[in-house]
Amino acid sequence: MKNAHNKITLTLLLGLCTLLLGACGQNTTNTTSSNTKTTDNSSNAKKHSTAKSFYSKNSSTQSSSVWNDTKDDKLASFMVTWGQTMKQSYTQCTPDRNTTYTGLHYPNDFSDNKTAFSNHKLSAGWSPDGSNKYKVNVVAIYEDTNGGSTIGGRIYLFTIQDHTPIVYYTEQNQGTPDGLVHFEPT
Repeated sequence: MKNAHNKITLTLLLGLCTLLLGACGQNTTNTTSSNTKTTDNSSNAKKHSTAKSFYSKNSSTQSSSVWNDTKDDKLASFMVTWGQTMKQSYTQCTPDRNTTYTGLHYPNDFSDNKTAFSNHKLSAGWSPDGSNKYKVNVVAIYEDTNGGSTIGGRIYLFTIQDHTPIVYYTEQNQGTPDGLVHFEPT
């Protein structure tokens, strides 16, 4: 089961990094459509095909800002599809609608400076356009509360760090000795 979770997480990471790397492009707009279909009924092939289609469609679209509403909308659509594939339900979180998983309230909790990324306490904050305001600039947040359970939920942070897209996640559901919420790269 853990191996399947790792494969799924790797697929998500690769695709979303492609999306975010496309977001860091130049001021040109190229649109290329790629329709990927699969005839294999295995769940792994479906997951890969869905992700591949999303990445192909979005990696060639570039605009003047690192992150914008169009990219945010495409990520939202992808998260719905990916959540259905994974039998999970993801909710987009913003300053107007914070996370609720285990009492965490991101993005507002960034102001407490109690967040660690790969075991390093770094400044982080909401950056809806991806501009370099913090060490970790969060452009999107999604959570799956696993139906309100404190076990099995997760939060994903889609970030730009040193001009590099990184997707972090946490499944932490209890406090830690250092008092930080720990996010790890997917």
